[in-house]
Amino acid sequence: MLTLFCCVLITAGCGRNVKVTGKVSFPDGEPLSTGQVVFENGKISAMGKLSADGSYTLGTETEKNGIPPGKYRVYITGAVTYGDVPVPVSTPGGAYDPRGNSSSLPASISLIDRKFRSAETSSLEVDVKGTMTYDIRVEKP
Repeated sequence: MLTLFCCVLITAGCGRNVKVTGKVSFPDGEPLSTGQVVFENGKISAMGKLSADGSYTLGTETEKNGIPPGKYRVYITGAVTYGDVPVPVSTPGGAYDPRGNSSSLPASISLIDRKFRSAETSSLEVDVKGTMTYDIRVEKP
């Protein structure tokens, strides 16, 4: 019986994912409702899709299954909207139309400052030791 109890204790402390949740918002409190929060440490990458209220829950192998304790760098992907960008129309000879006519092409427009889109530039780091909430403030471009 003692052996079984020791095995349960050892197993309980090893390799367990913990729940990490949070919200992403701008300084004025407006939530970022599009994109994914990513935690990575070189070995593990976990993501959480942002909800309409800016909340997320991390998952490694499946959505919301948690993350192993450890130190992680944090960044945000997919925080974009789509719009049309005017593009000058060229004439059949390849020169731009001198009348200034333009067309438009769909383009992605970032909702957050570019520094938050990379682990190398976000300067967001967290030491996950157990179940926790990690809220993030981002800036607009």
